Amino acid sequence: MKHHHSILQLLALQSILVFFLLHLYSDRNIETAKYIDYDIPYSLRQSIRAHRQLSLSDTKSSTSHHTTDNAYTIPNLLLIGAQKAGTTSLAQWMFDSGDVCSGEVFPNEPDFYNKETHFFNEQKRYEQGIEFYAKRFEHCSKGNWKWWQLFQPDSKKKSSYIMDATPNTLLHAKKVHTIYNQAGEDALSKLKLIVILREPISREVSLYHHKKAEYLNNPQPNEWHSHIVQNNTFLTFDEYVDSHLIKILSQKKKRVDGIYVYQLKKWLTYFERKNLLILSYDELSRSPERVQNLVREFLGVKLSGCLKYWNAVTSSDEGTCASSSRHERSGYTVSEYSYSVLNPIFEQYNEELYQFLEDNQYTFPRFEKIAIERG
Repeated sequence: MKHHHSILQLLALQSILVFFLLHLYSDRNIETAKYIDYDIPYSLRQSIRAHRQLSLSDTKSSTSHHTTDNAYTIPNLLLIGAQKAGTTSLAQWMFDSGDVCSGEVFPNEPDFYNKETHFFNEQKRYEQGIEFYAKRFEHCSKGNWKWWQLFQPDSKKKSSYIMDATPNTLLHAKKVHTIYNQAGEDALSKLKLIVILREPISREVSLYHHKKAEYLNNPQPNEWHSHIVQNNTFLTFDEYVDSHLIKILSQKKKRVDGIYVYQLKKWLTYFERKNLLILSYDELSRSPERVQNLVREFLGVKLSGCLKYWNAVTSSDEGTCASSSRHERSGYTVSEYSYSVLNPIFEQYNEELYQFLEDNQYTFPRFEKIAIERG
């Protein structure tokens, strides 16, 4: 009986909390309510999201994607990649700080679109133009308020930065320049860019495992990850190298994320060097506090909080801060065969990368080699 009474009390408290949050965000700024989605338990998200969709449909005609000075509200910070190089951990820390505003998730879009909008890398979305992109960030001009700031009266309610952290943006420097050129010279000159580079073979192994996990969640043909399977069986990494990677590396070198020197040359053609921060995945793993300080210095903002270890399988962090004392290698290994095929290809471009970064006065450590399976 006591247990039943306790459950009723918890349900009553939850209802009160939902009512309070709905009242707070509906009366003051309904569009900022989307930020609650990622700060409270799932059961509360659903009630707020349903109410928000109803309220947004009533207010949609009165909202604009322009700020008061008639400029598009689009990100002034892009975390452009690389995929499988720690972008989620870095982005989550930045968003959680309250100083960086994320995008809105629209109906029928996956939840992770709050971190990454996939505008520049998905042609159908890109073709809808700058207004389509701006709508996902228009709320940022009105505030990025976290529920826990209720207990911090002095907390500011507007972020210093608006960020899109789509890692696939690395391959689309020209598209980014085109859109920001449309937005105006001010948007183009003030845009800051961050990229994290990971040892290319290790990145490919990590991406291979990510594709396997995606296929298990969505075993459909013609998806971006479907080539990981042949005859209803997962390819081994060696088979994946032979059937997929070699073709890409031989035919489309300039479209491969891990051949970083090609991509960075493009970015520095379109954007100023002072606006591009290049980070090392190895340093992110080994010295997370140092990487945080580099980001703070680059942005000129004292971002609070800490980096947390991210679990790609569960799509959540471990709840503990990353630290130098907990540095661990990824745990991935590669066969002697795959290493012998991939290393000669990537190594030459890595050397070009080191020279390019040195010529442009970047301090960047050489990549840590992936462990090779013996026997």
